[in-house]
Amino acid sequence: RRHTRYISVTGVQTCALPICGVCTGIYWSPFTVGIGFIFFSFPQLPAWQVFSTGMVVAIAIIGASALAQGGRRSPAALVATIGAFRPILAPLIAATGAVVITIALTGLSNLQATIVVMPIFCLYQMLKGGRERTWRVTSIAIERMARSGDDMLVFTSAVVLGSILLESRPVLDAIAHVLPPHLPVPVLIGTLCAIGLGLGLLGLNAILVGTILIALAASAAGDLPDMVLALIVLYGWTAASMVSFASLAILTTGSMFQIDSRKLVWSANVPFLALVGDRKSTRLNSSHTD
Repeated sequence: RRHTRYISVTGVQTCALPICGVCTGIYWSPFTVGIGFIFFSFPQLPAWQVFSTGMVVAIAIIGASALAQGGRRSPAALVATIGAFRPILAPLIAATGAVVITIALTGLSNLQATIVVMPIFCLYQMLKGGRERTWRVTSIAIERMARSGDDMLVFTSAVVLGSILLESRPVLDAIAHVLPPHLPVPVLIGTLCAIGLGLGLLGLNAILVGTILIALAASAAGDLPDMVLALIVLYGWTAASMVSFASLAILTTGSMFQIDSRKLVWSANVPFLALVGDRKSTRLNSSHTD
């Protein structure tokens, strides 16, 4: 209760803010599909460069979001938020370490190791809380799974469609010629960021958005370094994760807090993403010029 004095937000904003925080992890976390997609698409990029650059971008986005939502009170709210995470910090660190060790010992991918390890840690946390807590968590999970069938159908269909397009050469060739060749670099970067946000608002899944952005850049972005192009793709991926009807983050949050997904899509995250895209385009163009 004492933390509520820092920032006053509506119910939709309360749910939209954690979506913003979670989706910025796409820029740097080895446990996200987005990072795996970047390594698949740009195998020549060093992992340390992707993680470090992505971490800087994520910190900048979170800081901008805190200032936009909390103003002068945002530092106090940030301290309170970090304090609220203290009880689960040790289990999160342990789970992350277990995933990394599993990858090193077994050769599994990031996603495969996460699927193997995380259910064990979740089960441990449930049992640690006692029989009553285990029963309550299990009941809630079963109830929400029964209500999320349509949402999972939307998500699965988007993933399948993205996989089909990835294997369809005629479709990728057609997409690659949408943008005229030899666009000025500032125009190209800004256009790709805007397209990423627009495709998300149209309901496309992040996998599909990333595929389209790479195909669009293939014929027009020959002058851009791979790291710049990777950051553009990650922006599109993040935008789709935050505002797409087919986003697992949107669907899960809407189900968890019983809020219409359309309200989460058309939330304060849309203008915030537009602002981030504009600032990011400026910074990427400056770094490319330098």
